[in-house]
Amino acid sequence: MGSDSPEAIERATSRAWNDWCAILGDAGGETLTHKQLAAVAQSAMPGEVSNPAWWAQGVTVAFERHIGRRLPGQAQDGTFEVSASTTLAVSRDDALELWADSAPTGLVLDGVSIGEATTSATAKWRRWRTSVSDGSRLGVDVGIRGENAVVTATWTGLPDAATRESRRLALKAHLATLAGSTRQNPTRKK
Repeated sequence: MGSDSPEAIERATSRAWNDWCAILGDAGGETLTHKQLAAVAQSAMPGEVSNPAWWAQGVTVAFERHIGRRLPGQAQDGTFEVSASTTLAVSRDDALELWADSAPTGLVLDGVSIGEATTSATAKWRRWRTSVSDGSRLGVDVGIRGENAVVTATWTGLPDAATRESRRLALKAHLATLAGSTRQNPTRKK
């Protein structure tokens, strides 16, 4: 359940979802832009909320869904995106290497070819990014939870909800294969 679900919003803000709808509706919400909605939500955010700008975005996206302006997985520009993740009992660097080895340039996933990827690293994250033959983008972020690497693959710029679902299944299958390879070959160090 993400930050844009009414239940998560209620828990984080201590304000009922119906109250958020009333606040945004009274401000003319159905005619406001995303940016304007987010400003209204942030100004109405209770003072004790941690990271109010982030929660204001969640409130805005949920409201846009509520009024029918946006579908699940739909970005502000009208395209769709999807993420899937898995946890691997390896280091971040090993997880990134495993992903990169499993997704070489030219690999076909869900009928489209992956382009040449770039990688980067920070103290907390390892990243892999590429363009895809249909104009979409595929990115992977590798973080750490405890002693395990968490690999999150996100596909953006998808044309519709059906493609989003198809790519979700492709990502889940690819990540399951990746997870299976670490169980079969546990020689990588944490």
